[in-house]
Amino acid sequence: MIETRPADLKNDRSEIIELVQRHLDPQSGEERFEWLYLDNPHGPARVWLAIDLDNRSVVGMGAAFPRKVFTQESERTGWVLGDFCLDGRYRSLGPALQLQKAILAEVDAGDVSFCYDFPSKSMMAVLSRLRAASMQEMVRMVMPLRVDLHVRRFVANRVSASVLSDVGNFGLWILTRAWSVSSSVEVDSHHGLCGNEFSRLAKEIGGRRGVCVYRSADYLNWRYLRNPLREYHLLTARRNGRLDAYAVYACNGDEATLHDLFGGDDPTVIKSLIIRLVHRLVAQGVMSLTVPLLATHPWLSLLESLWFRRRESTPVFLYWSRTVHVGFSGEPWWLMQGDRDS
Repeated sequence: MIETRPADLKNDRSEIIELVQRHLDPQSGEERFEWLYLDNPHGPARVWLAIDLDNRSVVGMGAAFPRKVFTQESERTGWVLGDFCLDGRYRSLGPALQLQKAILAEVDAGDVSFCYDFPSKSMMAVLSRLRAASMQEMVRMVMPLRVDLHVRRFVANRVSASVLSDVGNFGLWILTRAWSVSSSVEVDSHHGLCGNEFSRLAKEIGGRRGVCVYRSADYLNWRYLRNPLREYHLLTARRNGRLDAYAVYACNGDEATLHDLFGGDDPTVIKSLIIRLVHRLVAQGVMSLTVPLLATHPWLSLLESLWFRRRESTPVFLYWSRTVHVGFSGEPWWLMQGDRDS
């Protein structure tokens, strides 16, 4: 039998780190804990521990990481859930459901306005038993930038595969170079930390984006540029020197992922930003560009116009407090890969 209790980030620090290392990421440690649990400019993490009453040992945990968001009517604080894990003998539905209910009870009590999660398949069995305010889907959009891997799957002869790959890659290069970028949009790499202009853009646009994380300069610096887990790159789009949009991406070997894409309502700016990113990645020999985003995201159709294609989808769990009078259900949620916990 287990019980749940809120953790103390100072006194329970070692147990939290050890659980994450044992169940989620063996490479995780003090640096990740400091960054993810303590340094978030939107507030420190909340953690709930599962305790075996027979021996008083810590056998599981779930965490919630604060996110300030804009809605069309107000600014609110919620959580993105993560680092949910239980020791093997406790992974039946009962203990997992008990731990998840303890977390959501804080939302129901009005401590925060909402939470969201990107659950694994195993977690879906737990969440399906709970009152979900909304279940949506994150879809993975992919654009191939080179055909080498696809050709190797069907052509065994190396010489033939090389020739076909060269032809296919040249065709993709011609296609992407034919895309025009607006002459009024200046796209360039951003070096150093984000400044006040990023906070200004977040405040100008966030409220028009439905439910959208407040991407202040402090948040972007923490989430991406001071992230100890991965190296991110940032491209900005400006008109007359004024920041209009930006893209945050990361490369893993010969694959690239667009983690964040934020800007105004003008599709010309967003399209120019994506095209410049594609050109840059093609020049670096990257094989493909992936863009995970909510299936209802307004820019999904723009990506499809640039030859991005839908691949698999994964669930997104949305949950808000019963005391919230502003209807989250009536507003679009602008979620991308960068809106996860880490």
